[in-house]
Amino acid sequence: MLAGSEYFNNEFLPYSWIIPSVLFITAIVLTGYCFRYPGKKSSLIFKLFLTLVYTLSGLSVWLGMQHTNMKSALSGATVLTFYGLLLLLDAIWWKKIVFRIPEKTDLKIAMILLIILGLFYPVIEIAFGYTWPRMVLFGSECPTTTFVLGLLIGSLPKTNKWILGLFATNAILVGGYVGFSGFIVDALTYFPAGITAWIMMVRHWKN
Repeated sequence: MLAGSEYFNNEFLPYSWIIPSVLFITAIVLTGYCFRYPGKKSSLIFKLFLTLVYTLSGLSVWLGMQHTNMKSALSGATVLTFYGLLLLLDAIWWKKIVFRIPEKTDLKIAMILLIILGLFYPVIEIAFGYTWPRMVLFGSECPTTTFVLGLLIGSLPKTNKWILGLFATNAILVGGYVGFSGFIVDALTYFPAGITAWIMMVRHWKN
């Protein structure tokens, strides 16, 4: 994964850091917009943005990983593109997800924690000795989905639990595999993000 990220970051400079920076800033702005004006309109805009993010993420995985591992490139690009499609379907068809600040304290704490972990994922990488270009930036699967899981937790209990469950399960599987295979950052962020999401969903399922 890191080899693919390193290749992509070097090969597509300066876009490999400009695009994540723009996505990072836009994500923060839209988060504030949704929390300030929660509803279908703000959530629609955010879901369309996240659809774009996951589409770009799938493309970056394909461009980076196909030079090191074609199977991983194909599976990663497919999963991320599918994530984008699910969010697009919820934006224009199901309309179940509404991003907002939850009333329940446990949901609020979990949401804030995962949003911070997702947005500041590169800071955690640097803290553990990973430096440019061998880094994963916002817009890639692990930090982005950690961030999105925080948003989805905040939208409980009335949310699209199929999407939340799928994202959380994949975070546990991928985060656990990558994290406990040596990339400790995922073991501390992506893996627990999936577990936290499932715990919150089960706690508030009946509601």
